[in-house]
Amino acid sequence: MNSVYDPCSCNSGEKFKFCCYKKRLQLTENQANNQCVTLLTYQVTYEPLKNTEYPPEVITRMNDICELIYSRPQKAVFECLNAIKLYPKIPIFYNYLGGAYQALGDSENLKKYIYEAYTLFPDYIFARCAYAEFKMDSGEVEAIAAIFAQKYCLKALYPLRNVFHIHEVTTFNFTMGRYFTKIGNRETAQIYLKELEHVAPEHTSTQRLRAILNK
Repeated sequence: MNSVYDPCSCNSGEKFKFCCYKKRLQLTENQANNQCVTLLTYQVTYEPLKNTEYPPEVITRMNDICELIYSRPQKAVFECLNAIKLYPKIPIFYNYLGGAYQALGDSENLKKYIYEAYTLFPDYIFARCAYAEFKMDSGEVEAIAAIFAQKYCLKALYPLRNVFHIHEVTTFNFTMGRYFTKIGNRETAQIYLKELEHVAPEHTSTQRLRAILNK
């Protein structure tokens, strides 16, 4: 990442300055120096993951689309679709596409995007979580176990990985917390909330899960 205005390495679709850079500043000085926060059986990092580094031309395209998602979402959709044709194996462009459809209020195409992203990238954590959220919104809570292969910890889901990006952790823990609340297991949901409060106490996902559990 060359600039804080580059797309964030967590694949959220936001620029680094307005995403994980802000979250990283919330760490204590000691945590920031260590770059990683130990959590259960894996580590949480605010630094770019090696497998999310892209060639310069892809970064340029990401930057261009980032500028369009909220200012010109229809144009962003067009650019995302072109990027997906050029780079069909890079799932982040599906994240951008979802953000553009959401900005447009295009729920039908958003649903198609969520399903397509999960179908193409079933192991991609953000595709899994988006599809799980869609299923919960549709009242199909029973589908969640299969989406996550009945594994409710990131390390269990991805056993070969020891480090996870903060955005992966917040997205996953929110989805899991919401799921266990839905099935009436609030005690387990509270565990996911505690993990969120440990690594990102002011994050939107933490606040949303806290609000759900306080109802």
